[in-house]
This record gives sequence, C-alpha cells and structure tokens, in this order.
Amino acid sequence: MTHSLTKPKWGLFAALVLLIAGSNAAIYRFPFMQPVPQGAALGSLLDFLVVIPLLTYLFILRKRYSLTYLLPVILAGYGFARFLIPAQQVEAYSFIPWLLFACEALVLLAEIFILILFFKKLPRIIGDYKLNIDLPFFFPKAKAVFEKHVPSNRLMDILFTEISIFYYAFFNWRKKAPQHAGVYFTAHHQTSVIALNIMLIHAIVIETAGFHFLLHSFSPVLSWVLLILNSYGVLFILADLQAIRLTPYRLTEHSLYLQAGISKRIIIPLHLIKEIIDNDFPKKLTREQEKTVLDLSLPDFIKEKPAIKIVLKEAVTAELMYGFKKKADVILLNADEARRFISEVSAKINRV
Repeated sequence: MTHSLTKPKWGLFAALVLLIAGSNAAIYRFPFMQPVPQGAALGSLLDFLVVIPLLTYLFILRKRYSLTYLLPVILAGYGFARFLIPAQQVEAYSFIPWLLFACEALVLLAEIFILILFFKKLPRIIGDYKLNIDLPFFFPKAKAVFEKHVPSNRLMDILFTEISIFYYAFFNWRKKAPQHAGVYFTAHHQTSVIALNIMLIHAIVIETAGFHFLLHSFSPVLSWVLLILNSYGVLFILADLQAIRLTPYRLTEHSLYLQAGISKRIIIPLHLIKEIIDNDFPKKLTREQEKTVLDLSLPDFIKEKPAIKIVLKEAVTAELMYGFKKKADVILLNADEARRFISEVSAKINRV
C-alpha cells in the first residue's frame, strides 16, 4: 500500500474549525441568543462529531495518516461539546458516550488481533531474516521478510519502524560497516552529523533531568510523560546514528541502494538512471521541485546544498518512516568521495 505525502492545509483547517467552534459557542454563551432551541444540541454534536472530524480527514489526515487517528479527534470533539452544551440539552443523547466507547473498543480489538497474528509469525520472520544473505543491510532484508509474512497496513508499517529503531539503537554497537572499494560509499565522514547528534543527546539528557524534577512537584504524570518522550527521542537519535554508520551507499551490477539514517531510503535500478552529475540546483528548492526531489543529504551544523544530483528516467518510490512513501525523479546527496562515486555509478550505467 502506498501512502503518499501531501502537505496538510493547516491554515484553512484552523480557520474552519475556529468558525465552527466560535459559532457554536456564541449560541450557548451570548445572552441575545437565548433561549436556545432544543434541536441546537443535536446540530452542535453533529458539528463536533462529524463535521470537524471530516475536515480533519480532508485537510490533515488524507494520504498521510491512518483513519484510526480520527478517533481521538472525535473524542476531543465530544469532550468540547459536553463542556459547551448545557447538561439538560445533551441528556437526550446519553447513548453517544457508549457508542464512542464501542467504536474505540472495536478498533483496539482489531489492532490487538493484528499484533497477535504478527507475534505468531515472528519465529518464521526471524528465521527467514537470518536465511536472507543476499542483502547486507537491515532495512531491505527485514522489509522483504515482512512483506512475505505480514499484510501491508499502517499498523505494521509503524511496528516495522519501531523495530528498526530498537534494532539499530541496541543491537549493532559491535558491528562494523561493510567496506569494499567500488561497492560501498560513505557519506558521513566529511560532515558534522555525529557531533550534531551527540550534542542533541547531551541537551536532551540535561533538559530531561532538570524538567523531570521540576515538573514532578507540580504534575507527576506530566513529568513521567516528558521523561518517556525524551527517552524515546534519545533512542531515535542513537538509532539514526547507527543507521548512518552501518548503511553506506551500495552499488551493485543492477541497483543502487541509498539510505539516509532510518528516515529515508530508496533502491534505484541502474537502467532507470538517466545521469549522475554535479548538483546544479539552487540551495533552496522551489515548491514544485520539492514535490519530486528526494534530498538524502545528512544534517549538519551549517547546511550546504548537496553536491551530487541523480536524474532518473522515471520516478522511483522512496520509503520514509511509518510507511510513508514519496515518488522522486531527482535524488540529491553527498558522498565522502564524490568524484569516485560519480565515476563508479556512471561506469555501471554505461554497462547496463
């Protein structure tokens, strides 16, 4: 299943939600609107339980997130409606909380069922992963095994990303990156990406230690939520660093494997590469260029424009985190030995 990224229209969405919420608030809060008709409560409930979730889907979620994200929106809408609508007018619709609870329970049970099916297949997944020796990197090996045993859906995409984060964060510290002249090409040695991420980890740890004890005196729950989120952030950064270190670009007789940490990766068949040249794009891409350009350059203290541009004959789908995908016909990237990388790829293209 392809989940293509589209930019959410936050401005228009916020304006419409404020208009709906404001008009409903005016009905119940302004004296000149009194007395409120009995049917107004039903109209307000429809606004918060149907109209606003529908706007959320159209402007924010569509082609970006799973429909299950609508459930928190609906629950929040119901909570706001209960706060806004007088209790005597909403009593006629006392069945709504039970209906919402039933919907939440059904979704939760469905996701638990999918997870149970996954864990039942986990031994076979691990066995097939160990037998797959054709690919040296975790992502393509694990993805191929996942697609063989698990149906593609957003929950599995999220689970795959989380497994990848824990795999790189905990299980690869003694592993060395593959090295073979003309096959593997690194991209991080001439950048400050490692120093930058170590600095971020240092800042997060200090901030967590300070704010955890400060918030704990006011709200223990909030302090623990902050601690969990920051701990996850540190794990993510560690996993990204390990993925950068252990997955250099890989050039074979038929394909070019490109990966930037755990967030972006693409496999390009060599026969689809039109040319590989020095990057002649401006540092800031236009909005139209951003739609079809995949930037694989790594973060740095001072962000420079990527040095290499790969132009494709047709768009190839890149994989992003949590199952998102992006079609790109131009790839921008850096390499520690840019001239040798361009030369080797060009030679392979000419032989295809």
